[in-house]
Amino acid sequence: MINRDKLYIFILILTLFCNCRNRNIEYYKNGNIKEKFLTKKGILKENFDNKKIQIILKQFADIEIDSSTILYFKDIRNQKKQIDIYYKTEHKQIIIQENGLIEREGFIKNGNPIFKWKFYGQTGKLELIRDFVFIKGKPFINQEKYYDSEEELTYRGNGFIEIKHKDTIKLNNEFKAVINLPIPFYKKKKSKIFVCLSKNTIDFNDDFSNEDEIEKVYFYNFNTEQNNKKWITGVNFNHSAVIGRKYNQSGKKLMKGIIYEYLDSSKDSLNSIRKKYFTIPFYVTKNE
Repeated sequence: MINRDKLYIFILILTLFCNCRNRNIEYYKNGNIKEKFLTKKGILKENFDNKKIQIILKQFADIEIDSSTILYFKDIRNQKKQIDIYYKTEHKQIIIQENGLIEREGFIKNGNPIFKWKFYGQTGKLELIRDFVFIKGKPFINQEKYYDSEEELTYRGNGFIEIKHKDTIKLNNEFKAVINLPIPFYKKKKSKIFVCLSKNTIDFNDDFSNEDEIEKVYFYNFNTEQNNKKWITGVNFNHSAVIGRKYNQSGKKLMKGIIYEYLDSSKDSLNSIRKKYFTIPFYVTKNE
């Protein structure tokens, strides 16, 4: 007859084992691993369906894989793999092609892409960088760059904004920034830009959800504002503008604004507007 104490201990161990298995690993009916949670660096040495994933992880030297990091492996359609990396307060997602190379990678927030995402071809070369921002609660493709190779930028997409400014200014001095759109949305038609900031102390919300209600001040391109041409050289004056504002309080500041690109034709200028959103961080120091 089995000792009750031993039977109780056996059932307890079996229960803990099953709970641990269900919590960390999900299996296919044939016994192969479908999904797996990893919480320690050493576990990476254990067997997994696709050993190439371990090689890929070595590329992420900026991510410290320790007991506070959770890695989530998942098989998705077309024999691809998905890796979700949770570290600190961020969630990075990597999609692996069938050949074991990265297809795309970037950060996730509330199930949506955010910040810069990189897209790669079948040979592993970088083809596209796409920048996502949340506008009125929804992900918005704000900027994008296409590449023929990792070094050569292709004149496609809606381009990345170039912003030149000082990181620190003194109290009551005007903060100035030059906004440049090196790759416009309209490439075969003549277009121009203007930039808007909030006019009063009430600024745009982080997701610009109050964009339609807030009072704005406008800054026009260098060809429209001829006096500002002296501030910059070597750019397309139709796609560049200078913005400015004074601050009467010191501390860290965020200047939020919107770039409007439009066709330089009265008949279709209103219907042709394309927007880009930006936030400029800087400091205002007290006068000594």
